[in-house]
Amino acid sequence: MFLATTALTEFWDTSDEILCLGSWCCRYDRRAEWGDLNFRILPNPWADPATIQDAAAYCGRVIDALLLDLVAILNQLHGVQHSKRYWRILIEPWLMYYVHALYERYFSLKQALESRDRFSTSVLSLSDYCTPLDTQDFVSLAYGESADIFNLQLYSQVLRALRCDRVVLSDVAPSRERSMRGIVGRNTVGVSRGTNRLMKVMAGTASLILAQMVKPKVMLDGLNMNCFHLLRLIRTMALRGWALPGPQRIKLEIQERDEAARKGIGSIPAWDEFSSVLIQTLPINFPQIYLESYADVRECCLNMWPRTPKVLVSSGGWYCNESFKFLAAEFGERGARLVGVQHGGGYGASKILPQEQFECSISDRWFSYGWNDLQRDSKVKPLPHPRFAPLRTSQGSGSENQQNILLVATTHPRYSFRFESHPLNAFESVLNWRSRFVNRLYSNLRSKLIVRLHALDYGWCQAQRLYDACGTLRFDDRKKSFLNQLGQPKLLIIENLSTVCLEALAANVPTICFWNSKIYELRVEAEPHFDALRKVGILWDSPEAAAAKVAAIYEDPWAWWGSDAVQEARRRFVDRFAFGRKDWVNCWVKVLEEEMALSQVKEQ
Repeated sequence: MFLATTALTEFWDTSDEILCLGSWCCRYDRRAEWGDLNFRILPNPWADPATIQDAAAYCGRVIDALLLDLVAILNQLHGVQHSKRYWRILIEPWLMYYVHALYERYFSLKQALESRDRFSTSVLSLSDYCTPLDTQDFVSLAYGESADIFNLQLYSQVLRALRCDRVVLSDVAPSRERSMRGIVGRNTVGVSRGTNRLMKVMAGTASLILAQMVKPKVMLDGLNMNCFHLLRLIRTMALRGWALPGPQRIKLEIQERDEAARKGIGSIPAWDEFSSVLIQTLPINFPQIYLESYADVRECCLNMWPRTPKVLVSSGGWYCNESFKFLAAEFGERGARLVGVQHGGGYGASKILPQEQFECSISDRWFSYGWNDLQRDSKVKPLPHPRFAPLRTSQGSGSENQQNILLVATTHPRYSFRFESHPLNAFESVLNWRSRFVNRLYSNLRSKLIVRLHALDYGWCQAQRLYDACGTLRFDDRKKSFLNQLGQPKLLIIENLSTVCLEALAANVPTICFWNSKIYELRVEAEPHFDALRKVGILWDSPEAAAAKVAAIYEDPWAWWGSDAVQEARRRFVDRFAFGRKDWVNCWVKVLEEEMALSQVKEQ
């Protein structure tokens, strides 16, 4: 039997029965390549949420143990004496992505190998292995356009490390067009690609020049707010705060691997089978920016900012904004306060969310969208966010746009990337729920439906799937942001717990939510708030029930939405998970003043 690990059908042995490791092997847009083959797909080993929870806890322990060894090795290699927190800020985001991904590949392969006595499979030739440049490059390789070939690398590395004599490995080499060497633009860290790239670079350069003149005390980065809100915050702080424009100026040329240094990373002692596999893969997969390019990038980043700020604040910059991470690590050791701000809908609610623990662990203070967590971490404090500032919403339904129903669709990488309370190798069930909802709508309501797909498709072919399952539909062109669309539809449909769900409820727009609670598991303290939404008909546990509710309220949504019971449940939910105030900017200035007072950085 041939074991297919990826969707690269050109490397499958079609003369034999094929066992696909998961549904990601069968890309919808390549049905002609596999539809008539003799194949079957292994059951999802992560169907039980308890298994996901155990895996998340295990990966957390692996990361903690590995980080201790990497701190010593990296300090020695670079001739520095940085703290564990310094290196945690720099490399744990990558470790979180990598360890979780590799353990999922390892676990899935182990399950497959135990299901049969003998397999053959294809593995990527060693000469075609690729070393990520930085965290963003790893994410792009593992989940972007090159996801199939890079995941073949990961599966190949695991299979070679396991040395299982029941598997016959055959080396394969992709064409240049399909190889990771064929990816254009990998030499620039963190730069967004597109027609407005030059404008962003120019704006970033101008912003850094101004920062040299202003000499701000607070560095702001990736706060998940629009430019208007950011400029308002900077103005209210009287220029004591300034935004880091992003890592546009970091150029990271692909370098020859320092094999001696990488051999040292691969010499870390293992303590179980998976740790042995993990450590064997580190010499190839450890990002270049933290090894060969470390000194150059560090110097480049330090030249960006005129002096040590008292406070650094970020929402999502802790992950892939390498310039911010380098500065946060450096300035944190000099006594600057590191402040985190929530940037996702699942925080404070999802049962398993490793990134929440990471962000709290490196921050001196961490601000949520309204909830606190005195049992887990006293650093967590509520802070109103401008995304949820009260908006004027129309209760009318006269215009053509206000007759529409907007379904806001979610997305997920085809290859699993982190153990959390989200679809893990189960996104096809989300797609199935979406189709079931649309098909249950009456024809007069379906004609009012507009589907807003996520900007990232990950190879799911979501528009084509929905068309094939449901017939002709209207799709949103995404020319406007979701926030700019909030007041237009008559009714919103949300299919997962996300930021858009929080924004819709905070904006007080009639909204119906539905999702599989077995996939999107909640922590105990959050459940009563979601049960309250269920009780008043906002949240449903099946697409059919949600469609029936849409039919019942469509003619006059506000007759239901404006009722005391619905508004009370909505307000209580928003106060905890989507806290907003008109005077949010004053609240931010106040807490940043407090953080500056606590900073150990002296006046300069």
